[in-house]
Amino acid sequence: MTGKPQPPRRRDLLTTTALALTAAGGAVALWPLLSATAPDADSLARRRMFSLSALGPAGETITEIDGKPVLVFRRSDADLARVQEPPAANTSDWRLSRFRSRRPDIMVCIAWCTYDEAIVKRTNPPDNGKLVCILCNSRFDLAGRKLSGLAPRDLDVPDYRFISPGEIEFAAL
Repeated sequence: MTGKPQPPRRRDLLTTTALALTAAGGAVALWPLLSATAPDADSLARRRMFSLSALGPAGETITEIDGKPVLVFRRSDADLARVQEPPAANTSDWRLSRFRSRRPDIMVCIAWCTYDEAIVKRTNPPDNGKLVCILCNSRFDLAGRKLSGLAPRDLDVPDYRFISPGEIEFAAL
């Protein structure tokens, strides 16, 4: 029968409606189960907290916040003296200030090189404690400003705040 197409039958309409309502009911029934597996707001907030006591004897660590490596380290008085004033200092934004941090003695930055997202590490004192990309060898000062290499810009500084003298809270990264 290759003639004129037949109109849909009433049974087809009822079957389609029943299947659609069953699927919608199943989704409504599964919603509480799926929402219960998601982390709650308190656990998300705890994952965005960092205690300065975790810095250890070296005074630095790389921690993961929202899947990104974050470098947190202490700067000594000698380190602070080496941090240069940026050419166009805008003190209204703390990220553009001399130290690019909320407290001069604590530096917080994303530990990914802006060229290739390789980890950036602090060098030993013979190199005056610069930050160096382990892959492209880009160099940054202790405020995360680009000094040399392939990196196109300064290291990114996340939004954070000190909720106590020894605890940092990060905003969503």
